[in-house]
Amino acid sequence: MEQFIENMLTGIRQWVNGKISDVNTDISEKQDAIIDLDEIRSGASLGSTALQPSDISEWAKMPTKPQYSAEEITSAVSSTVISTIWKGTQAEYDDIEVKEYNTLYIISNETEQHPNNEIWYTSVNKDVVWPTNSEALPNIISNSYDAVHNKGVITFSENIVNIGIDAFKEKITLKTLSLPNSVLTIGNNAFHSCLNLLKVEFGNSVSSIGEYAFSHCVSLKDISFPDSVTTLGKGVLYNNIGLVNIKLPNYITSVPFDCCSGCINLETVVLETNTTNISEFAFNGCFALHTVVFNEGFTELKRNVFERCTGLRNIHLPSTLQTISDAVFISCSNLSYISYSGTITQWNNISKASDWREGVPANTVYCLDGNVGI
Repeated sequence: MEQFIENMLTGIRQWVNGKISDVNTDISEKQDAIIDLDEIRSGASLGSTALQPSDISEWAKMPTKPQYSAEEITSAVSSTVISTIWKGTQAEYDDIEVKEYNTLYIISNETEQHPNNEIWYTSVNKDVVWPTNSEALPNIISNSYDAVHNKGVITFSENIVNIGIDAFKEKITLKTLSLPNSVLTIGNNAFHSCLNLLKVEFGNSVSSIGEYAFSHCVSLKDISFPDSVTTLGKGVLYNNIGLVNIKLPNYITSVPFDCCSGCINLETVVLETNTTNISEFAFNGCFALHTVVFNEGFTELKRNVFERCTGLRNIHLPSTLQTISDAVFISCSNLSYISYSGTITQWNNISKASDWREGVPANTVYCLDGNVGI
């Protein structure tokens, strides 16, 4: 049996090294190979050399040109030994910080079903993360962490519907989070000051996200709210200084008060078709913001919405705009070009506060039928 396994490993090494040669990869370095699971005809136990094919002929059925993962073969397998075979998803592979040179990493394209009674997560120290407020997440029956696959699972006795107030507030070891489709609401401050949170995957049913739910998550660079969300609480992303990209949900009518205030690296905001107004201070102090895309149907800019957005150099306003409130563009010191989708008459009919453009160098609005001094 030992000789059989050794022969099998030798065959695997030869096959993998042949594939690596095909893509002109230097196998002199002790590095890793990434191979699509769908191209492997038989399995291996996770993180083990205890292979399970029926016989060596199964391995001979491997195709000549396998489909590699998105990264293709990014590195090479040791030319002398493969001691461990690891299998998992692309996301799990990406979360492995230190990859072993003598390990064959196999990426599965299969989508793992997320049970509605589980929260999945990763942590910076590969250890369990418990809720801050146990009352916010009752009925926990287990919390475990698989260090090999870098995945934590909190299991509940019933489907998770609500993530309550302060649920994971200030849990600084929380790194990524995946919620099931059964979750409908996320409470106030649920993930406030999770300083190392990098990624959030929402289910497809969440409809309400509470006040400051993801505020002070300073490591969060991207967030995409599903279109099932109809209510965002104030300050939901307040002071997320690492945030660069945001996808707002399609069915919110208003961007909330203080929504992204203090997000100094946020670059682009696209307002979806059902959003009609932006509340006070929503993007105050977003110094890097350079692009705002309005939808036709948008009607109101409330006060101080873009205060101190010094990265704004031009902006195009929709013809449906009806109200521009106090200090909307105050201290936007580089905003030098303002255009408008409507006519001069329509522009003049907009209700505008006297200080809506205080500190703005632009002195003309470019309309469809001409220009207006401001």
